Amino acid sequence: MMKSHLFLLILIFALSASLSAQERQPANCYIAAPGATLEFNARLQGCSTDTIEGTPASAEVIWESRGASVKVKEKDVVSAISFSEETGLITLTAASSGNALVAVTDEVGNILWSWHIWVTPYNPERGCYVQNEKGAVMMDRNLGALSDEPGNPLSLGLFYQWGRKDPFPGPADIEGKREAANTFKWSRPVNSDNYTGTLEYTRFNPTTFILWSDDNCDWFFTGEVRSDNTRWAREKTKYDPCPAGWKVPEAGNVLGADPKWSSAARGMVSTDLADPSHKVWTPAAGFRSGIDGVIGGVGLYGYYWSSAPINCLARSQYFDGEGTISNNFGAYRGTARQVRCVKE
Repeated sequence: MMKSHLFLLILIFALSASLSAQERQPANCYIAAPGATLEFNARLQGCSTDTIEGTPASAEVIWESRGASVKVKEKDVVSAISFSEETGLITLTAASSGNALVAVTDEVGNILWSWHIWVTPYNPERGCYVQNEKGAVMMDRNLGALSDEPGNPLSLGLFYQWGRKDPFPGPADIEGKREAANTFKWSRPVNSDNYTGTLEYTRFNPTTFILWSDDNCDWFFTGEVRSDNTRWAREKTKYDPCPAGWKVPEAGNVLGADPKWSSAARGMVSTDLADPSHKVWTPAAGFRSGIDGVIGGVGLYGYYWSSAPINCLARSQYFDGEGTISNNFGAYRGTARQVRCVKE
């Protein structure tokens, strides 16, 4: 009996250590269940072991959203946050389901790095599906989605410009142009140039939407047609927006088997190849235009990023209400679209 109890205690300790290690694995996005306490290293640059530039002094919540048109006020999603100069850890308390952007700042308030906090009871280790014959395992919902229910605007998720780690709020509803309710007063988008169109600028200004350059239709400025292909890649990069253990897919296909357009749900309903009884919804969540930053195409078009470049464009999954599906749709990188993470 004593040995059984001892084995159980060792097992519990091992599981706790494993969870703690996974929780602290460097990433730009961390998942936390409502009511949970989350702790992670705030001295590392995203999905890497590189140390952030500057001296972190405090942590703050930049914006919060509970998705769609759900009213939200400060501390609804992240109720408490602190930074320890001694350990270099951010500790926060997740409240209700939603999304938040938190940052570590220096002593005068400059943002040094920021992280997306996805507060949801969803556990992607149990809620994913095999999406193609090669065995690629995808999340069953968009990054930042608060539901997987067909037609539910909480399922639309967040917008990402290609190669950026920080999200922008998604649509408020399944057929409109409004932004999901949030706590932030957003500044006007800026034009891309040799100052704003850089990774350094995005680190310090994670809430600024950068309009594309006419040269390469990318927010990343080069002054010519070519662009940079290293921001997202086949191997997970420092700027990948997915949680630990997941990454932006390298191929455009994020649909399950036998996808069919649903006019009622405004998206594609397909079958989980690992469990044919499980139907997976992929919403036509539209985009944010790289010309003016305005939301469009919601309920009409689905665009899902991959990490694969096509010249100065990037490969994406495209589908629409006419039944058109393309796994190799060349998309302008300055446009913001959805991400559906694949298991590493």
